[in-house]
Amino acid sequence: MPRSVRIALHIAPILASLLLIFPNIALPETRQSGPSIVPTGLAVVRPVTNSPQNDQSLKQALNNSFISGVEFQIRWRDIEPTQGQLDWSKLDELFAAAESSKKWVQLVIYPGFFTPSWALEGVKTEEFAIPYGPGRGTVEKLPMPWNSVYLHRWSAFLEQVSDRYGQSPSLR
Repeated sequence: MPRSVRIALHIAPILASLLLIFPNIALPETRQSGPSIVPTGLAVVRPVTNSPQNDQSLKQALNNSFISGVEFQIRWRDIEPTQGQLDWSKLDELFAAAESSKKWVQLVIYPGFFTPSWALEGVKTEEFAIPYGPGRGTVEKLPMPWNSVYLHRWSAFLEQVSDRYGQSPSLR
C-alpha cells in the first residue's frame, strides 16, 4: 500500500473525530445583518386557551432567562371566526409580551379541521375523526387541501397574518 494512502487512512478518522467534537469547524463564517430568522434555544409550547395576559405559565416562561422563545398554537377559526373580521387581540398581546421580554415567537396556525365554517362554504370536504391532540376522536369536516377555493381563502388569510406580524422583530 502506498505511503500516501496509509497516511490518509490514519488522518481520516482523526479529522472525522474533530468534526464530531467541533461540528462548526468546517462551516464558513457567515455574517447576518439582523436577528436570525431561525428559532434557537429552549422554547415553551403554548396553545391559545385564554388571553396571554392571563396565562401564568406563559408569563413564567417569558420571565425565565433560560427560555428563548415561545411557540404559540392557535386555530384559524379562533382568529377569523367571521370572514373579514379578524381578532388579533391574543396574538397582539403575545407579540407585545414577547418583545418586552426579548423573546422570539413562532406561530403555529392550524387550518384543516380548525378552518372557520365560512371558509368551508363551497369547498369539497369529507368527515373524519380528529386523529390526535385537542378534540381527538371528534368527527369534523376536513377541507380537501387541493381545493382551489379553500387554498385561495387560506392564502388570503396568511397574507393578512404576514402583513400584521411579518416585520415583527420577534417573529421566527
